[in-house]
Amino acid sequence: AVAFQPHLAGRTTLGAHGRSSAEPGADLQRRSSSISRGTAAADGPGAAVAVGFFLARKEGQESSFDACRKQERVEVVDISARNCIKTTLIVQPGDTLNWTFALKSMDVVFHVKLRKMMDVGGAEEEDLVAAVKIDATSLAEGTWTCPDQSQAGQVVLCWDNSFSLFRSKTIAYRTWVVKSDSKVAD
Repeated sequence: AVAFQPHLAGRTTLGAHGRSSAEPGADLQRRSSSISRGTAAADGPGAAVAVGFFLARKEGQESSFDACRKQERVEVVDISARNCIKTTLIVQPGDTLNWTFALKSMDVVFHVKLRKMMDVGGAEEEDLVAAVKIDATSLAEGTWTCPDQSQAGQVVLCWDNSFSLFRSKTIAYRTWVVKSDSKVAD
C-alpha cells in the first residue's frame, strides 16, 4: 500500500520526489513561482522512487490551462457533471509513466491507481496517488516508475467530477510512458 507523507513547501501539499534537470517537469520547477511537493512512499524494494507529483501555481497573465494546452500532444476534454474520465496505460518494470494536466475553471478530484489482475479472475487496485482536489490555478505534473515485475500492469489515471451536480469541467491533459529502453509511447 502507498502511504502519503507530505513535505511542506508552499501552499498545497502533494506527492513528489527529487528530479534531475533531464527529467520531464524540471523546467516547470524553474519557471514557477510557487511549487508544492511531498513524497509518496511504499513498502518494498524500489518504493522510494515510486511516485512523483508536482503542483505548480501559475502566476502571471497566462492561465495554467492555456499553458498546458499549448504543449504537444495535449488533449482537451469536457468532463460532464456527475461523471469522470479515465485513461489506462500499461507499464512494465523500468517504464516511467508521466502525466501533466490543467483545468480551465473550477476543480476536479484526481487520483492514480495501479490495477493488478488476480489469479482467480478480476482485478485489485491500489492507490499510487490518493484522491486529491486540483483547482484551476494549478498545473499538475507527475511521474511513476514501475520498480519491478510485481508492480507491472495497468495504471489508471482518473479525473473525477462526480461531486459536481450541475457543472461540467474542461481539462487539458497528456499522459505518456517512457519505456525502459528509452522509447516514448503515448
